[in-house]
Amino acid sequence: MNHFDQVFFAVRDREIEKIRKAFKESGLNEVDITKFIDSAKNLVHYSEHCAEMVRQEKLLESEVLIELKRAHPGFSEETYGLAFNLGFSRTR
Repeated sequence: MNHFDQVFFAVRDREIEKIRKAFKESGLNEVDITKFIDSAKNLVHYSEHCAEMVRQEKLLESEVLIELKRAHPGFSEETYGLAFNLGFSRTR
């Protein structure tokens, strides 16, 4: 699991400070930590936007993963799928 994926799970589970502390202890600098956290937050936000676009029939469900990968590179295939599901559940 890469740093992007680790932070996604922390953002999803609302444990940002926990992951920030773990990354600091592992030697990552604050700029990189902030980059990872911002990337994960942006992925979550964009997944919510994509879910709304699907509901409005402006985006096909089959295109969501492709769009998430295009807009927010660096995450694993599994994380994009989880983000896709999270977007739908948070926008019900």
